[in-house]
Amino acid sequence: MEIEELRDGDGVVLAPRGSLTAAAACATLEKRLAALLQDRVRFYVLDGRELTALGSAALRALLRLQRSLRPLQGRLVFCSLDARLRETLAVAGFERDFAVAADRQAALAQLQADATPGPELGPALLAALSAGRPALSARLRAEGRIDPRLGELLKATLAGAGHPHP
Repeated sequence: MEIEELRDGDGVVLAPRGSLTAAAACATLEKRLAALLQDRVRFYVLDGRELTALGSAALRALLRLQRSLRPLQGRLVFCSLDARLRETLAVAGFERDFAVAADRQAALAQLQADATPGPELGPALLAALSAGRPALSARLRAEGRIDPRLGELLKATLAGAGHPHP
């Protein structure tokens, strides 16, 4: 198992190749995550495009990472997971613990939104979109308080989850 790493400031994209089920692979992942946390990296994308399997030890390591990121106001987003890996997250009961984006670009957009000052804007925008209040969304964009692409990302996310949107 090999992990490609692309780092930029306090963000990193990790793209494992192969299986994260063997003890040695999980130990490699845990060591890498610990080193990144030590360096105060707060935003992580785990790109599963070339990931073939995800074991319980790897899930535990990623869950520990997610919990370690909370006080740092950081986040972990999975992306490019095939149906089998998404099912693994669901069966393990981690659907609610981890954000999952369709691809690397969408995952980075989610992290960019999280890194934007004003943590109240995420829930406020989501509420505005889901309640059909596009005027509030437009006002926040005009004030430069949110990234205009965030609205489209949330609409796509809501549509993918079967929620109506304006």
